[in-house]
Amino acid sequence: MQRRSLLKTLSGGAAVLAMPGLTLGQTQPIKIGQLTDYTGVYRDINGPGEEHAIQLAIRDFNQGKVLGRPIELVTGDHLNKADVASDIAKRWLDVEKIGMLLLGGSSVAALAVQSLAREKGAITNITSAAAVNFTEQDCSPYGFHWQVDSYAYARSAVVAAGADAKKRWFFISIDNVFGHTATPVCAAAVQESGGQVVGAVRHPINTTDYASFITQAQAARADVVVFLSAGTDLIRSLKQAREFGVFAAGKTVVAPILVYTDILAAGLDVAQGMRFADGYYWNVNDATRAFAKRYQEKMGSAPGSSHAQAYAAATHYLQAVQAVKGTDVKAVAEQMRKQPITSSFWNNASIRQNGRVVYDLNLMRVLTPAQSKGKFDVAEVFGAVTGDKVFKPLKQTECKLV
Repeated sequence: MQRRSLLKTLSGGAAVLAMPGLTLGQTQPIKIGQLTDYTGVYRDINGPGEEHAIQLAIRDFNQGKVLGRPIELVTGDHLNKADVASDIAKRWLDVEKIGMLLLGGSSVAALAVQSLAREKGAITNITSAAAVNFTEQDCSPYGFHWQVDSYAYARSAVVAAGADAKKRWFFISIDNVFGHTATPVCAAAVQESGGQVVGAVRHPINTTDYASFITQAQAARADVVVFLSAGTDLIRSLKQAREFGVFAAGKTVVAPILVYTDILAAGLDVAQGMRFADGYYWNVNDATRAFAKRYQEKMGSAPGSSHAQAYAAATHYLQAVQAVKGTDVKAVAEQMRKQPITSSFWNNASIRQNGRVVYDLNLMRVLTPAQSKGKFDVAEVFGAVTGDKVFKPLKQTECKLV
């Protein structure tokens, strides 16, 4: 575990404690915990980038203080493992007295932590794990899901595919909770659009050789090959699909959870022409470009969607603490659900009763190397789809809070 804090030095803190009229509770920091993937397949999506985005949010909020108390960020790497994540979170909640967690990386790890936080009465903000479960059967009265989830990614991918939705689809999905929840939703959307599902296979996390999966798709005479994975897994699969001639054969390659950082890592020569949907892209409006400029000053790259979501989630939480004048979990969670989202990264953003953050998604296309005007210029927006069209309808939710 590491610490990233905006606290003053120990001597400065002691001086504050000695000031008349201030109690210990008024000077103790309000702690935020970031528990995500720092070293695994989702490192570029999560880890240091999300940490920096949260630090920016803290600095932007009244110079690192809320209710006159300093804000402290504690970070940890859960290695994408549920048991590791639970152990760290338990220590943070019981010993560190952290009242809000920002969670990313694998959904299985983040789900384990949300379950623990629900029992112990702590707020969770899911900023990059994508399983729909967070606001469905595993929802929490203190939980919020900012990342586009597996349901919305799956349905929006079919919208982005356009006329290809009516063709023959083959799914190559990661064998985890994201793959298990996204594949049937995407398949159903294909069938609703008049398309046909001709096959599906699963691969374990951190797979290095996709040859057998790709050849199965080719043998099934699929027109559309879908890679339902993320991070390093997705990057490897796209590169190997290019090597095996899938793109050259005129097939359409779809990656529902294709994000900016993955495009950058795969390269435009690999991903060019692919269509996808996401809520945030750094070059959409003045607000996204301004945030990207600040983020890039330290990180050397434009931010991805998870980084923007981490910034927005931290800001929203601190605004709620300020509004209720305290850190009571029930009061803060209630305030988070009803107060407006002020980050201007999305259109029509709101929070549902089950904690699902809903917003419109951009429909985007990956640029060719010739079209790109710079290293970080990787996509163009060609349309949009409203959140109510792709996020799971609240009337269908399995969340018992509704």
